[in-house]
This record gives sequence, C-alpha cells and structure tokens, in this order.
Amino acid sequence: MRARAGRLLAGMLLLVAGWIAPRADAADPWGRPAHLRAVSAPPQRWTDLWRDRRPVRLWWDRVGEDLVGDPACSRGDVQVERRGRWRTVARGVSPGFTSRPVRPGTRFRVRLEVRAGPGAGDCPERTGRWSAPVAAPPVTTPTDIARLWAPSGALLGERVGQVRVQPSTGRVWATTLGGGAAELDPGTGEVRPWTRFEGLPDDRVIDVDVGDDRVLLGTAGGGLLLVEEGREGPAAAAPVRGMQPARTWSTELPSIWVQAVALGGDGAVAWLGTDAGLAVATGDRVATAWAPGSVFSLTPSAGGGLWVGAEGLRHLAGDPADPGGFEVTPTPLPAEDHVYGLVEDGDGLRVATLEEGVVRLEPTGDTAPAGDGGAAYALASTGEGWWVARGASGLEAPDGPRLGRAAGLPSSTVWAVATGPDGVWVGTRRGLARIRPAPDGTRPPQVTVAPVAAWPADRDTTALLVRRRGMWVAGPGGVTRLGRPHRDADDLVVAAPQPVVALLDDERGGAWAIGSAAVHLDRRGDLSVVELPAAAAAAARGPGGLWLAMAERLWWLPDGARRPVAVRPLTGVTALVADGTDLWAVADRRVVRVAPGAERPFLRTRPVLSLAIDPADPGRVFVGTEDGLEGLVVAGPDEGEVIDLLADRDRGVAVPAVAADGRGGAWFATVAGTVGRLDADGTVRLATLPGPDPPPPRGLVVDEDGDGAWLLSERGLWRVRLPARSDRSVSAPGGVPGAGP
Repeated sequence: MRARAGRLLAGMLLLVAGWIAPRADAADPWGRPAHLRAVSAPPQRWTDLWRDRRPVRLWWDRVGEDLVGDPACSRGDVQVERRGRWRTVARGVSPGFTSRPVRPGTRFRVRLEVRAGPGAGDCPERTGRWSAPVAAPPVTTPTDIARLWAPSGALLGERVGQVRVQPSTGRVWATTLGGGAAELDPGTGEVRPWTRFEGLPDDRVIDVDVGDDRVLLGTAGGGLLLVEEGREGPAAAAPVRGMQPARTWSTELPSIWVQAVALGGDGAVAWLGTDAGLAVATGDRVATAWAPGSVFSLTPSAGGGLWVGAEGLRHLAGDPADPGGFEVTPTPLPAEDHVYGLVEDGDGLRVATLEEGVVRLEPTGDTAPAGDGGAAYALASTGEGWWVARGASGLEAPDGPRLGRAAGLPSSTVWAVATGPDGVWVGTRRGLARIRPAPDGTRPPQVTVAPVAAWPADRDTTALLVRRRGMWVAGPGGVTRLGRPHRDADDLVVAAPQPVVALLDDERGGAWAIGSAAVHLDRRGDLSVVELPAAAAAAARGPGGLWLAMAERLWWLPDGARRPVAVRPLTGVTALVADGTDLWAVADRRVVRVAPGAERPFLRTRPVLSLAIDPADPGRVFVGTEDGLEGLVVAGPDEGEVIDLLADRDRGVAVPAVAADGRGGAWFATVAGTVGRLDADGTVRLATLPGPDPPPPRGLVVDEDGDGAWLLSERGLWRVRLPARSDRSVSAPGGVPGAGP
C-alpha cells in the first residue's frame, strides 16, 4: 500500500511557480541547528521499562549547500538543564549524539560550532546562538517495545508497504506502517532497524527510494535523506559507518505526510510527494513543484523528467533548480485513477492503478489492460515475466497464478514487489518474503519469510495483562505472550478465543481471556473453558465472580461455575468496571451503577466514552467523555453532579480511555495524542505522543505503583512514565471528586 486514501481533486493540473525556502542554515538568522529533535533510547531489558532514567539521542540536520550537507560544518556543542542551570556535556559532536541516562523531561539545547575545524571547507558563519530547548517525550513507543521481543534479523513492523533493492549493494529496504524501515542484507540475513531513535521523523514509513550511496524515505512526519558513510565518528556520537541521516524535511513541505519519494539527478535532487502537493529539494533549497493535490507515486523517467501519480498520471519536466516552474504533460489515464507505480517498458509504460489494474500506456497515447484486472499496487519484471502486487488478491506471478499464504507468503494481502539479484521481494500485510523461482520451472518456488517481532509495532492492541516477569497482549488475531507472565502462559495463548475483548487477573495468580468464550488459566496451570451464549462486548472482575456484557444483557459467572447466569437487560454496553460492592457500566453512552436489586443511571454527564473507579475509594469516579474528563459525584446531596476536572485544558477533546492510578487519581488519554495523569490533589501532568496524527486510544492499563501506564491503540502498544515535575502541570478546579480537604 503506497499511501493512505486521499481525496483526489478534479480538474486540470496547475503549473505552480515553486516558492523557494532559504537555506536551512540561513532560515534561522543565528544559524541554529535545523530540525533538532530528542529521542529516548529504547529499553534493553524488560526491567528497563520501569526505569525513570534513559539516555537521550539528539538529531539535527547537516549544514551545507548541497543535498547531503557537510559533516564538518554540522558539529555542535550540547548542554543539558540541571536544577535550572545549563551545563555543557559535549563539545564538537555530530548529529546522533547520545547522552548519559537522564530523567524524563530533561531539556537539551545545541549550538553549532562557531568556527569549523581543519578541513571543514566553506562553513557558514554563525553567531553561536543556542537552539530552543528540546526534551524527549517520556514515552516508550511501539517500536521500542517491539525491539524487546524481536529475534535477530526481525522486522519491528509487519505491514510492509514498499520494498526497494539497492543497486550498488543488493541490500533490501522495506518500509512498515508503524515499525519504521528495515535495511536487510540478503547474504547474512542481518537487519538494521530504522526508527525515530535512528533518526526518522516518524516510525510510520510510507515510501522509499534508493540510489548507490543514498536512500530517501517518506514518513508520516516528513522526509529523510540517508547518506553512505565510511568513517568513524566521535566516541560520543552515533556510529557513522553505513547509512546515516543527512537532511530532514517537514514543515517546509506542502504537508508533512510524505507518501511518495524519488531521487533524481544522480542523487542530487530529492522529490517529495505529499497528500497536499509535490516538493523538490535541490541542495539546501526546497521548492513546491505542484499543489494542491495528493501524490501517490513518483518515478524518474529514463528520458528525463518525472512521472507523477497524482490525479491520474502526469509527466513533469524542467530544471529542479529553476524556480520558474515546470512543464506538465497529462496522460490519457482518468484523473480519478490512483496510480501507485509504473515501469517503463520499451517505448511504453506499464502502470499500476487501483481502479483499472495494470494498464499499458503506448507512446501514441493509447491505453490497454495488461493482466487479469483488479487493483494493482506495484509491479516488477524478471526474465520470466511480470509480478504484480494485487492487494487483497495476493501476488500475481508471471505464469498467472495468484500467490498467498497457501504458497508460503506471510499473508495473502500483498502491497509491494521488487526484484533483485537474490530473488523477488514481496511486501505483505504480515511481513516480508523472498521468492526464488525454481531454475527448471518444474518445482514450486522457494519462499523465505523474514522474521517479525513477537508483537509488531503496527499491530492493533485490544487487551493487556501485565505481570512481574512479562505480559499477555491481545489483538484481533488472538493473544501473544511477551516474557513469562505465568509458567504455563502459552496454554492461555493457544486456548484464547479470537478476538479477545478483555484479559483479566483472577486475583489468585491466574488469568481470564474473554471473547466468544471465557478461558481461565489458574495459578497451578490448569486450563478451563466456559462456553458463552454470545461473544462478550465487555467484561470485568466484580463481586462474586466474572461479569459479562453480551446479547444485550448483563451476565454473571460465579467463581467456579461452568455456565453464566443472565442478570438483567442492559443494552449498548462498551465498558464494565467494578468497585468493592457494585458494578458500573458505560451503556448507551451513559454511566450506569448496577447495585444488588437496583440500577442507577447518571444522566448529567456528556456522552460517555470511558469510565474508571479508584478501587481503594469507590467514591472517586472518573468519566472520559466526548468533551473532556469529568468527575462524577456518586454520594451525598450533590449525587449525580459532574465536575469538569481539567477546565478549558481538554474542552472539545474526546477522552476514550481513563484508568484509576490507585492513589486517588487517574490516567487519561485523548484523541489529540495527550496522555495525562490527574493526582488526588488536582495536579495534572501531561505528555504528548510523538508524531502527527496520533492513534485513537483503546484503553489504559496502569502499573501497580501508579507511576506508569500502558496505552492500547490501533497502532500498537505504548508506555508512558510522566516526570515528577512538569512545566505543563496545572491544578484542576475543585480537585478530584471525593478527595479530602
């Protein structure tokens, strides 16, 4: 899959005289480092997830007038803030400097060297101004978590959207929609991951193009150019052998969502297609070549210029360094077509489109179908013929059959295909595979699948149960064990239903997996399965046993029972929460308390998305609504009243996830990418997930000590530990409901 679906604009393609952004070092009058960003080091062990101190890596752009910049002009000094004072911790280091372990929220700043050293060349003059402070978010990302349980040579993400083979080395580059990119050596099987820690603007990588000594990546947070290096860098810097980040583009583009990239001019030009137009970078300048509109593919033409998959297919010609504009020639393909790739085939073109499949475009302008039809996302040729990635229809081989899981591919959904000296590389919904056709053609092809992390960074996460030595994590495809949460943890993995809506502690050393059945693994390792009358929508451990919402009713499964008992009708249930006495539900977007023999709806809250109750004090009820976080008064003369806990801080922002911290406060997550902690005294501490377009939260699971929380989302599993102090802390009006004076 080359890009997210976008709205194509009808009409003629406009010629736009490109605006020119000044040089990266000149855009700031004081010559401060461009695109400075701080990233916490990934944890190396399970126990590191509970450590507050982590090393921080700093990335910034190289400086120079050519596209790759001059490393000698890009060194800088680094300072860290300690107790309100700035202290120098490194001098003359390159981008990729990694600090000693520091607390969450620690701020850094960088100043490029005022004078360049010997051999630096014509470095620009600088005034020695420090950058604005930056801090690494106190967040462990899905790629960080994937690394912990990734075997050697494994991809961190599983949704492989693009594959390219580097002509000079034969190395394979694969992009994933959440797990960064992977650089694979076919000879050794070694995989080098590329994530935010290695310099990416975002871990969602959409496209890649390769040259002999450079690689261009398009991500959800901008574009990144990598350059081959063969020298050793300073000891305090990141290793600089192999590919290294050279330049980043983000806000200077029509949009930071870069979904198509191409290298031109022998690597001296970078084309960056976004969901809002096309930009071209030459040296240290950026021009908008065409806007507005969504660019789905870019392919340099052997005859000069660039094929642009936008509003059908167009050919763009002109000098990228000339701001006077470009000449655009339309093709006969309809403007409504999504063009995801093409190959120049003799005098004509073979074009992969979503609407018409593979289309042959002749020099005369005539078009004709080429293949069996159906959506086409990519195509490549070998001596045997054409290979076509057909999306949900699999991989079309040269002799006609469609290949999928039955042929050994990790998935029958295929989005990318590329050829190289080591075979045909295939990007699928579940990973990367290599196909080596049999030489005589009489045997099935040999298929090798690259390993993937045990819980890939881009996998939908629906439930989680954490133990001291590991955890179970669930998604639509079932349950996975990470670490050793139980000596017989794999038994629960095998027996769990698909999908799982809840993983629950039985409070006696065992665990429940709830879905179309209720599967119980007890402390001794004995497994039992309770058949349910319908798939559960929600579940909770409550008074006397397990409580389930299914078939528009509330059900009770007493401890030790083999069959649930229907209790009462209850429609539209999306969440169940228990305190020591009663059961609470989110039903038809309102809060309902189910006490023995009674049902009490609370109607004054805004439409409810999530609910949490402090187990130590059932009087503290937290409600996540479509319009922020609220506290619900459940006793006394003001019973039923609501308190706006964050005032204007979250007004108009939905809170789909909330969880009690066990200390009288709560954690919450918003659709805007904010994860916060509200203390019992009303203090609010906030963190923001890195990157644009944050994932919609599915739930929160809080550590036993209350100081950390796991965020479940459609795009993987996150972990947040907030700093003890925060400049963004505020006091909520009135404190927390039920809190003492």
